[in-house]
Amino acid sequence: GNNHSLLLGKNGIVYGYGNNKYGQLGLGTKNDRIVDVATVNSLTDIVYVIAGTDYSLVLDKEGHVYEFGLKDDQTN
Repeated sequence: GNNHSLLLGKNGIVYGYGNNKYGQLGLGTKNDRIVDVATVNSLTDIVYVIAGTDYSLVLDKEGHVYEFGLKDDQTN
């Protein structure tokens, strides 16, 4: 992302750190993190992560996609 990062552990758990102004770390809060923490503890078996500008997407092995952070549906 612009100011946040996601890490995918071999255990299928996502870890994140950095800016969390829009909740893009998936922690249920908007507190920034300077060290990596497990994001959305209830999600497991994640196989792919994307850190966008102010949002994050994760895909689990069943094909479910989860989104966290800024949702801007406007186009210019």
